[in-house]
Amino acid sequence: MPRRYDTRFFLARHPGGEARVADDELVEVWWERPADTLARLEAGELDAITPTISFLTSLSRYRHVADAFAGTELGHRHAFAWGITTF
Repeated sequence: MPRRYDTRFFLARHPGGEARVADDELVEVWWERPADTLARLEAGELDAITPTISFLTSLSRYRHVADAFAGTELGHRHAFAWGITTF
């Protein structure tokens, strides 16, 4: 049976300083460019589900963060007052 996902991804500007992470919900956390993550997936170093790979692929098309915020092909966008944009 095919798997179906109802998944939301968020693109947010970070105000600077050290990022706080909900470490009780995660096994491992790191920051890297989407293209680097895709390369690690291709090399078999990481596992990810299809929606995550699809979103990383969309993000990897952008050279700069500002370009990703300006892009429209990521899908439906909704900007919250505090700066989080959902797709």
